[in-house]
Amino acid sequence: MSSLPKAVEMAGAFALAVSRSGEAMFIGESNKRLGYAPVHEAAASGTAYGVVPVDSVAALDLDTPELRTWAAPVQAYLQSQGCRTVLCNSGRPGHQHLWVLMPPGWSYEYLKARLETAGMTPPRWDVVRGGMTRPPYAPHRLGGRSEIVDLDPAAALRWFREQRPGRIPDKVEQMLWWLDPQHVVSKRGVIDRGRTVYKAAVVLVNHRCTFEDFTGLLAAKETAVTSKFHELPPARRADYADEVWRRATAFVRENPPSAVSRPRVHALRAQMGLHAWNARTGASDRAVYAALLGIADEASSLLVDASLRRLSDAAGVSPGTVSQSLLRLGDLALIRRLADRRTEAGASFSYELLQPREAKSLPVTHTLPLLRGPKAMCAEESKILEDIFSNGSGLGLSCRETWEAAAEYPATAKAICQMRCTPVAHATVLKHLRTLRDSGLVEKRGHTWTRVNPTLEQMDRLSRLLGVKNKAARRRDRHTRERTDFRQRFNRP
Repeated sequence: MSSLPKAVEMAGAFALAVSRSGEAMFIGESNKRLGYAPVHEAAASGTAYGVVPVDSVAALDLDTPELRTWAAPVQAYLQSQGCRTVLCNSGRPGHQHLWVLMPPGWSYEYLKARLETAGMTPPRWDVVRGGMTRPPYAPHRLGGRSEIVDLDPAAALRWFREQRPGRIPDKVEQMLWWLDPQHVVSKRGVIDRGRTVYKAAVVLVNHRCTFEDFTGLLAAKETAVTSKFHELPPARRADYADEVWRRATAFVRENPPSAVSRPRVHALRAQMGLHAWNARTGASDRAVYAALLGIADEASSLLVDASLRRLSDAAGVSPGTVSQSLLRLGDLALIRRLADRRTEAGASFSYELLQPREAKSLPVTHTLPLLRGPKAMCAEESKILEDIFSNGSGLGLSCRETWEAAAEYPATAKAICQMRCTPVAHATVLKHLRTLRDSGLVEKRGHTWTRVNPTLEQMDRLSRLLGVKNKAARRRDRHTRERTDFRQRFNRP
């Protein structure tokens, strides 16, 4: 069998994978444009042709020994930055093409900026081509064909196909249109429209979807999330979408997805039940660890960048509890804190998920100990505490943090103030302690205060005196009804 049909077949496959529009331009012997045709017709014609590659693909035109010498360290640098490279002979002796397959979030202009920042500026910029280029196995105008020299053609074809824009994930529609509670970002029970739209943009960038896909999803249907887009004047909608897309692209560039990390995240999730969680703090620590794994799974990375508030919303515990749980997870060698920085949402910390040092062969079943502190209480007592320390008619969440910071041994108000996770004024702590003393939750002896752990009957009586009995349960029911109402109002197809 002749190799020509095989070469034509490979040329057509690569042209379809590389081409942005599915159209090819014929090239004459004098390097002049001869016309246009669909890529499958151009591949079967035997005439030289070129295609405009997709946005995440560029080619380095290496026609001289000097350019090939310059390209060697460039290839190593780009591979270290997450790019894939495919080296081809162009069809003429001494001429090569180095195809650069960029990770999500990169573009032709960003590639040039990275090369310039790294001090790898080419002798002339026209050798870095993002426009019309002959794809692998396309004929040369002077004879011969382009051939891949450093990789199996089947693997290279798979790489090129992965660079094409993907279909819009169902997860994005569930965020923007169907308000799925598993994917929508909420803050204290209220949908955070801006963060949900930004999260959807990050998912689209990771799947190599286009900016037009993003704006089309925002404009197609007005929901409780996309209403942020529709409420803007028509002249400002494009600027808002462009700003969100720019931020999402920058985030993906700084936190590139990894095909290796996601299976490791799933393995860490499967091992959660094998750890010897502390009986008193294990529930909170496990919830925070699960929130970290969820964020890592979304980003396809073992490096997690999340604020205390974000982890608090995901884990369902207070930011102070999150802070203490993160310290305990670090002591267990499950995570390592890398850095902290300021973001639009406040202080944000970076963590690396670590492989546990040891794991037991079977999940460990823990039993709650005797009542020794507010965090070791049973479920019924925790519900009543949630009523007692509710904001409004209850004692308040800040007052609860002061109560949890108080020790079972005498301590001064200054010491209790320093033990709080969230810093407040010394006068505020004194006010909390007096309120707690009047409620029978602390005792004062001289200048020291001691926490009192009430019985279930005492807590029930206190909740009735404050008029907050079953307040948390009523609030949860109200939120459930509101979410149901939202779905009925805004989730109609």
